Amino acid sequence: MKKSILINCSLLLLTIALAAVSVSAQTLGSYRAEIPFDFTVGNVDYAAGDYAVRLESPNYLATILRLSNGDGKELLVSAVTRNGNPSKDKVAKLVFDRYGEFYVMNRISAPRFAFTAPKTDTKSWMYVSKNLLRKPETVSIVLAR
Repeated sequence: MKKSILINCSLLLLTIALAAVSVSAQTLGSYRAEIPFDFTVGNVDYAAGDYAVRLESPNYLATILRLSNGDGKELLVSAVTRNGNPSKDKVAKLVFDRYGEFYVMNRISAPRFAFTAPKTDTKSWMYVSKNLLRKPETVSIVLAR
């Protein structure tokens, strides 16, 4: 009887400990950004404005990028891939490739992580291809908590 109670208590404590680790690992970061130019993420174009950027990890294999406008309306939910090494940046930022007046989100980086943004589709790249002879300029927007 005592052995059964001890086993059940141990399992309960283990479950609580794992749940606490799981909950703390779910949100990697929540940030705000004022983006002064129109830009593209994946196959969607976005207007300049205030945005909320949230990175979540429902498990250790996947990371989700959530992009919301200033009113809180969720505009994008997309999987992102972790870059090989943690970012060496001192601040969190969005990094864009600029082709003329066309901006494509390239990555999201912060002091502990870096993620590659979803790739832009061919429709958007048709415009970019006209400017491919020029090397893209890198533009960074610092994120605030």
